[in-house]
Amino acid sequence: MILKGRKALLAVILICSLSVANSAKSHPISTLINAKFSITPVQLEISEFLSDLSNQKFWTFVNGLTKLSPGIDERENDLEKYKIALKLANRQLSNAQMKLLKLSLSLRSLTPRIQSHLLIADDILERGDCGESFTSFVISGKEIICSIEELKKKSGSALTNSDLYSFDHIYPGTETNTQVVILYGEIGSKSFNEFHNYLKTELQKGVLKYVVRHFVRNPSDTKVRLSGYGVELHLKSTEYKAQDDSPRKDNEEKF
Repeated sequence: MILKGRKALLAVILICSLSVANSAKSHPISTLINAKFSITPVQLEISEFLSDLSNQKFWTFVNGLTKLSPGIDERENDLEKYKIALKLANRQLSNAQMKLLKLSLSLRSLTPRIQSHLLIADDILERGDCGESFTSFVISGKEIICSIEELKKKSGSALTNSDLYSFDHIYPGTETNTQVVILYGEIGSKSFNEFHNYLKTELQKGVLKYVVRHFVRNPSDTKVRLSGYGVELHLKSTEYKAQDDSPRKDNEEKF
């Protein structure tokens, strides 16, 4: 009987210990931080990575995108766009550089730079938009040119100079030319390719300084997931006691 009683007591103690351990066990909390801006097409980020290596690599990549058939914007899904863009980039990069590129794409580290292009484009379009159907446009000074036909009409006249920034992509060999034309568009898209090919033929006249800036007419709804940030959560248990501290008369205190 004593032995059975000890076994029962040990079983009760074990059960209590397990219940206490489970109640004290912490539950992890996962947090995700998104930026206010959206993700950008993969070919834009790859072009910026190549631009950091050299201006020539950037334009070689752009020219490669214009020769794709079907174009990158006509591919079925994002995975196909990713694969074909990486294949083009791989022609100019070593194995180590390709690994760095994939890391950069996974972190979306170049998206903020592209956002600066998009903000400038938004400011310009506040002065006058070409319409939702136009996914690319050209700027000369303060003038917005929405179609190639309109650009052809302007080609015979002197174009106005525009302000340039350190992150601008200037076509090789046109750096010293005086008349600036800035093409805004999503590189590799059909509309961009048409403008790009026309402007390349105009460069033979030796007058235009050809610049490209990124523009996305219909940005993604997916926001950029920020990496390298953390959230600290403090939990505090506080007990509150209600006490009546209003003044009392002497006769009330006796009760």
